[in-house]
Amino acid sequence: MAPNPDPLVPLEQLGTIELVSGMVDDARELVGAHVEALREDLATRVAGLGAAMGTMLIAIGVFVVTAILLDLAIATTLVALGLPWWLAMWLVTLVTAGIGTRFLLRARAKARAMPTLP
Repeated sequence: MAPNPDPLVPLEQLGTIELVSGMVDDARELVGAHVEALREDLATRVAGLGAAMGTMLIAIGVFVVTAILLDLAIATTLVALGLPWWLAMWLVTLVTAGIGTRFLLRARAKARAMPTLP
C-alpha cells in the first residue's frame, strides 16, 4: 500500500478517498512491475528466437548443398554404370523432386492437423 500521505494521522482515520487513492497507486505500481517483467521476458525470448532462426538457416543451407552434391554423385555413378549423362541427371532430378514433394505434402498435412489458437 502507498505510504500514508500524512504520517501524523493513523491509517484508521484516513478518509475513503485517501484509502482508495492509495489502493489505486499500489495497483498502478504492481501493473507497472508486471509489464516490465513481461518486457524483459519477451526481449529474452525474441533474442533466443533470432539465434535459433540463424542456426536453422545455416543448417538448411548446409542440407541443400549436401543434397545437391549427393545428387551429382548418384548421377555420376549412373553414368559410370553406362547410362547417358542426360538420362542419369533426369532420373536423379525426378527422384529428388518426388522426395521433396512427399516431404512438402507431409508437412502440409501435419500443419492442417494442428489445432488453431482461439
